[in-house]
Amino acid sequence: AEFRIGASTAYSKEMHARRPESFYHGTSVTSMLEIQSHGFKAGTGLLGNGVYITNVLKKAMHYASGNPASGIVAEVRVDLGTCKKLDPGDAMKQTWHLHGFDSAWAPNGANDCNLSENCITNPKRVTFIRAIPGDTSLLKGMGMTVSPEGRLETISAAGNIVDGKRKHTSVSMHNDLLLLLTEYELQYVADQLAEHGIKNKEVLRLELPLSQVEKLPISYIYQMRLKRCISDLCDTHAQNCQKMERARVMLMQIHSSSPNDETEHVLKEGVCEELRQFCDSCAGNSVLMTFLNAEVVPGALAYMTTAAENARAQDVGCNVLLKCLQHNNVTQTASMIAVTVPVLIATMHIHTTDCKLLHKCVYLLHKQACVDRQALLHEAVPAGLIALTISQLKMKTHHIQMVLNNVLLLHDICTIVEYRTAIADAGCIIVMMDILQTHMPNQCISEGVCACLHIMANDRTTHHSIIHADGVALLQTAIMTHQAQGKRIQLNSIQVLLSLAIKTPVTCKSIANATLIKLILGGMLAHPDLFVLHQTSICLLVQITQICREDGIFKHIADAGCISVLTASMTKHAQQATYQKNACIMLAKLGEGDYFRNLDIKCVIGVLAPIMLAMKTHPTDSIIAKFALNILHYLCRVDFPNMHHVIVEKGVIPLVVAVMRRHIAVDTVCDTAAMLICIITHSNTLIQQECRKSGVVLVLTDILAQKNLGEACQKKAQECLQNLAMT
Repeated sequence: AEFRIGASTAYSKEMHARRPESFYHGTSVTSMLEIQSHGFKAGTGLLGNGVYITNVLKKAMHYASGNPASGIVAEVRVDLGTCKKLDPGDAMKQTWHLHGFDSAWAPNGANDCNLSENCITNPKRVTFIRAIPGDTSLLKGMGMTVSPEGRLETISAAGNIVDGKRKHTSVSMHNDLLLLLTEYELQYVADQLAEHGIKNKEVLRLELPLSQVEKLPISYIYQMRLKRCISDLCDTHAQNCQKMERARVMLMQIHSSSPNDETEHVLKEGVCEELRQFCDSCAGNSVLMTFLNAEVVPGALAYMTTAAENARAQDVGCNVLLKCLQHNNVTQTASMIAVTVPVLIATMHIHTTDCKLLHKCVYLLHKQACVDRQALLHEAVPAGLIALTISQLKMKTHHIQMVLNNVLLLHDICTIVEYRTAIADAGCIIVMMDILQTHMPNQCISEGVCACLHIMANDRTTHHSIIHADGVALLQTAIMTHQAQGKRIQLNSIQVLLSLAIKTPVTCKSIANATLIKLILGGMLAHPDLFVLHQTSICLLVQITQICREDGIFKHIADAGCISVLTASMTKHAQQATYQKNACIMLAKLGEGDYFRNLDIKCVIGVLAPIMLAMKTHPTDSIIAKFALNILHYLCRVDFPNMHHVIVEKGVIPLVVAVMRRHIAVDTVCDTAAMLICIITHSNTLIQQECRKSGVVLVLTDILAQKNLGEACQKKAQECLQNLAMT
């Protein structure tokens, strides 16, 4: 699972590599035509609002099968963005989209049917590839077919007719009309209508009177269906016109009164409430939605502008905008940004203490930022959005949702590099730390704050502010508070600590405490699949051990169970070369500090296995080879019972020989390998015999012939040969 705010690039790449290539969406023939014409639309379901897809074709077919002709499945390409993994019973099952995620993934399905399911908030992320019919025979009976290009078409449009003869037509028909004809089972007469110049719904309504339908060369039953279709189309048009006319009257009432007349404001509020209800009735009606965005939105904004001091007027105006945003598609939402932002910012400037109203304004801004962040911030930041957001966070309000939306909006601003200096200058870090301390138990707010701090900590101008605000202690508390469920909090907190440790080494002393180290390793143990957490954690441990060289730090790390955590993690993430390097470095440091001495033989084998796996998986990496051999050397230096049998049984010696051959020109690798062989061959006949069988003598001879290797390395090689020659 991946949180949009603060998501690391390394983690995104790792998750992206594991994502399916193909997804499917089961639907009806009618809906497929709509998808081909206008794209996907968000629906509602057990995972909230969004486009529902699956990577299991069987599940998509099941959803489609209840429709005529067994429905149809759309194969799609999807940009999942940052994805929330939903486990059974997850508390965020229907609210994940409020926390900055682009999509959600339920591996067991939304209804726990053990079939994977995804929900995408933004339909623009879903791209149609091809249609897969449920039953081609029944589909043909409906007068439809899937073209070689994978598009659902009428049989005539695809160049076929029912009697089996090819027929080519150059006549095209608008998909809106084709969709309407399909709803009335009139797709068979599409060609006849097109040949009479009827190519869209407006032409059908205006230019084909009911009296002329009987003259068309179609059967009586199709004539009756077509008459009913035209009649319903005219009725719908009349109803739309009536609704739009009433909306225009309401807009005229808004514009006609004085902005300072309290009575008129009350009247306007009633009118705007009626407009809000009108917005609800526009859902799914393309004609009314066009009118809504072209006339109602400007009317509501004009009302808010003229009644800027009236909080009730602003509240009702925001309600209208919220309804418009709820029913808008991506394009419509993007077009709202330029006209809504100045009005919302002005409202926030005037009504600075009205938490309910401020929450609505911030929510509107954040939702529009999800569609086009750059465009919104280009309008909003120069108008004072940063100062407004920070001042609202300073209000010490108990309105949790307002705090969360302000944190998310501030994160939207943080993601744009050019605004980070302005955020820092406005005192953002101090405010964020205060919010984290005040709302520490709230997981969503803590996630948002830690993600903002992660971004800001990468900027050299702000990491000192985090340190001075006692950031290390607060982040440690956040990790401890949300250790069970807040893996995103842990990840972002450790990323902040790593940035601080690198940029300000003195910070390592405060990070290197036993409690925090235990929390870091506990997080790795609790979230074994979250690779980026393991990678960041091991980098932090390596960094603090390089700065804090006193023995106490290694004792803290060893006592926290670092050896068992790292060996398990190395096995899980064996393919990640950088992680394997850092893990080998850390284990080698623990071995150097003699912390292997307390291990039993079972634990020794547990360390041996991932070390050998790392050398086999990354045979060309000399750093992994060097530190892995160091670890083997420290293990063998401890006098474990039956250690010589373990070395022979696990195939350690042939692997060491292979490493020496591959890195025969690398002094540090050969020196460490020779030192290891010296220890294991000393007075041990079994090991000496195994070394001879594995070709150690030949490799050691080659090392002596290498002129570029150091004197110490060649001396060790000579000593090994002497040990082997003694038996």
